Amino acid sequence: MKSSEYGNITASRRRNRIIAIVIYSILSTAAAILPVYIEDNRIIVLTVVVIIGGLAILFYILLIPSRNPIDPPISQEDELVIPRDGSLEYYNEQLMTMVLKIVIPLIIVYTITSVWILFTNISEAVYFFAALAFFIIIALVFSKVTIQIRSGVLIIRLGPFHDELKISNIVSIRSVAVKSMGTYLGYGKRVGVDGSIGYITGSRTGVRILMKNGKTYVISHNNPQEMMSVVQYTKKSE
Repeated sequence: MKSSEYGNITASRRRNRIIAIVIYSILSTAAAILPVYIEDNRIIVLTVVVIIGGLAILFYILLIPSRNPIDPPISQEDELVIPRDGSLEYYNEQLMTMVLKIVIPLIIVYTITSVWILFTNISEAVYFFAALAFFIIIALVFSKVTIQIRSGVLIIRLGPFHDELKISNIVSIRSVAVKSMGTYLGYGKRVGVDGSIGYITGSRTGVRILMKNGKTYVISHNNPQEMMSVVQYTKKSE
């Protein structure tokens, strides 16, 4: 695929995603406000239908690229370096830097607010402590992406999400620049506008893996060359 064609397709998909999100935000906000001014059970039902139905349509639009993934053009072959120790075991952790940058300040704010409200209004403090517990759980569960190679299987894990890829089924692996917002509109496990399944941490570099079944995975990594070398070495050794 030519660079211009790839750019046009991803730009179109990105535009459709943004339009869908904006339209849903406007409709859901209007639907949520309407029952405040019009007291009618039919309006409440309409609100629920708009919010839930719109959310289902939004998810469908966001997941469309996964049905027709496209691979960016290869500019050059990456040089592969065989690990010196000859190890077939690999373990690495990539911190979810952007998530932590958002969640940790919220934890600090809610901690201070909860303690302050505890001395003024205990009943309201319960809600703040519940929110604080929620953010702490998010920080703990989604703080890192773990990458492990064991017994010929590449295991990628982020909280409750994980994928296991057989090394023997990998067609190609190469280093890429990762555009968190441009391609994936966020962080975590995402579906990109090019149809790739991404484990996005906030790092600007990563690896792109093409499987025999046509699926493509992009994993944020601060040292993509290291991961490429281990995967390639494992594949050659099987």
